[in-house]
Amino acid sequence: TWIFANWLPLYFSEAFRMNLSSAGFAGTFPVQAGAMIGILAGGYLSDRVAQEAVQRRMLFHSLCYLPAAPLLLVFVVSGSYALIVSAIFGYSLFRAIGGANANPLLCDLLPKTSWSTAVGLMNTTNCLAGGIGIFIAGYLKEDFGLGGIFAGTAGIVLVAGLLLLLGY
Repeated sequence: TWIFANWLPLYFSEAFRMNLSSAGFAGTFPVQAGAMIGILAGGYLSDRVAQEAVQRRMLFHSLCYLPAAPLLLVFVVSGSYALIVSAIFGYSLFRAIGGANANPLLCDLLPKTSWSTAVGLMNTTNCLAGGIGIFIAGYLKEDFGLGGIFAGTAGIVLVAGLLLLLGY
């Protein structure tokens, strides 16, 4: 997600010849709007799923990431602005619905005495991975283009969804 937040405006500027202010809006609005709606919906849905069995939180998380991954392939199959914006919104929505499970999942799996440490480690790891992802995307931009990099992140999201499924 950090890769999109940092590189998507440049992608829109280059691919659709947008000025930077329009590209900045187009590159951030679908990501943030999908995430805001997803976080609100995800918290509610996660609690509903976990009422019957707490273990289902991880399954729910996985089932949100798995449909998010193929949405990113739009960057290699379509040059349509509307389709790309819709896919980014959908990706961000599904990812955030699943991501709303992350902290409650830690609390379900770990003893109370390690919750803060686990959340701190998770946030640190997320920030580190995000920064590395931004750097690698910049390095690979010349060879694969931003569209190729965005589509390639589908593999990372797919692996995350499969690992969560395996964990369930």
